[in-house]
Amino acid sequence: MPQTYANRLTAILLLFMILTTGCATTKLTHENFAKIREGMSEQQVLTLLGEPTDSNSISTGSWFGIIDGLSGTSMVWETNEAKVDIIFVNGKVKTKNYKKFASF
Repeated sequence: MPQTYANRLTAILLLFMILTTGCATTKLTHENFAKIREGMSEQQVLTLLGEPTDSNSISTGSWFGIIDGLSGTSMVWETNEAKVDIIFVNGKVKTKNYKKFASF
């Protein structure tokens, strides 16, 4: 009896993982990408596309009080179908790129 319960629990957990993984990737669509505009915040983009598959950030301090600090973040969302690259400067969208992969 305990083995049957463990098998059912394992099956339910696997199904949950498959379903939630599918949900995460469905946000990466060209329609959602098209909604992204220069100047949008990182949080607004994350709401549209979900968590990125890769992210890198860099920041500078002020330079003798003449130049205020700058920060930049590059985020990438990638699936088997497409890849999106977005660069943020000081937390706002500066550039974006969408690449659809050829399907065979």
